[in-house]
Amino acid sequence: MKKEQDEWSDLSNKKNYYKNILSPIKNSHSSPLLADIKSIPAKNNKSVLDAGCGLGELLPLLSKSFKEVTALDFSKEMILSASSKNKKL
Repeated sequence: MKKEQDEWSDLSNKKNYYKNILSPIKNSHSSPLLADIKSIPAKNNKSVLDAGCGLGELLPLLSKSFKEVTALDFSKEMILSASSKNKKL
């Protein structure tokens, strides 16, 4: 497990993380995840967990839709990046 954590931590510091991992998701014309989030009734009274949050790309969307958002990742650097990027949430 330590090896995987180190690999993700190294990846969090590389500029190609967005290009290789995030952009295929963000540039998608249709995301089933977004449709699923929209279909949840009374979201503003519920909590959500973003397990494997990475750089926290979903956190702004989740924070607008849910009362409480918890973000977890096994990479310390990913959590630090997500926290830094989403300070205002």
